[in-house]
Amino acid sequence: MNTGNLRIETVALRVADLNQALAFWIQGCGLEETTRIPTERFESVILKVPGLEGSAVQLIEDHQENSAVVHGDGLRKLVMSCDNVDERMAVAAAHGGTVVSPPSELPHLKGLLIGSMTCPDGYLVEFLQYQ
Repeated sequence: MNTGNLRIETVALRVADLNQALAFWIQGCGLEETTRIPTERFESVILKVPGLEGSAVQLIEDHQENSAVVHGDGLRKLVMSCDNVDERMAVAAAHGGTVVSPPSELPHLKGLLIGSMTCPDGYLVEFLQYQ
């Protein structure tokens, strides 16, 4: 069976405060806004890595009453690679992120520096640096 080219295009995240989320994901993580979708029920913004095709993060702020973001146990984390984990995490923390695990090299993954933090909405974001 030939399924052709297959890739995950977008991960959509519900957020409580779209402006706060945008500050974290754009200024903190380096993504850029490509599309904004305002509706009566929700506002959505699609973000991508500058210069990279595909692989988007979609932030959705629901305008309905009682639309608090409730985390289940289905989405574990979002993983991003970068050139400098220490610097990227410091910038992301300055824009609302909270460090969970400072950058460190795992013994069984030599040459890979990993750090993690939560975004303002509580989603776990892991940053990788290949050395």
